[in-house]
Amino acid sequence: MHKEFCENLKNAYGKVPSRGFPRITKPNNLTEDRRFNLIDPAGNRLLIGQKHASAAPVQTEQTVMAQPSRFANAFETAYRLAYAKDEPAEAAKVLDLVFSKAEEASASLRYKAYVLRADIAASMDEINHARVLMQEAEQLSLSGQEREEVVEATKRLLELKGAFGRGHS
Repeated sequence: MHKEFCENLKNAYGKVPSRGFPRITKPNNLTEDRRFNLIDPAGNRLLIGQKHASAAPVQTEQTVMAQPSRFANAFETAYRLAYAKDEPAEAAKVLDLVFSKAEEASASLRYKAYVLRADIAASMDEINHARVLMQEAEQLSLSGQEREEVVEATKRLLELKGAFGRGHS
């Protein structure tokens, strides 16, 4: 369905708008479903989603006992604000508050956070800030295992780089 909306938007507007009205967000996997937002020319937001085929993973005692870091909690909150609630300014504030504590997080989580924040900056027309954040992500040294953990974020980073390379601002 997302692909069809994107094709129709491209036919109507000559591009797939990711800012302003109308716009469409990228599909995102949340705990409960996979969803995207479609905002019409008047600013009305449609949330289009599909429940996951399998139930949410069962938490083991080990996952319950491991307390997520402040940085991990902020990333999850910002992700939800940006993609599920379409509140990029609030998501940006959450991440900006914890970037000073980034060293406590794994390299893969920092990478995801920089890409998320770059995506948020781009959606708010803060293109220079988005470029700086993308460079921060690219400068992180990731192991093979960590690279596997950031596949989705890397795809988004490449999409952002492609958008900026075509002169969109």
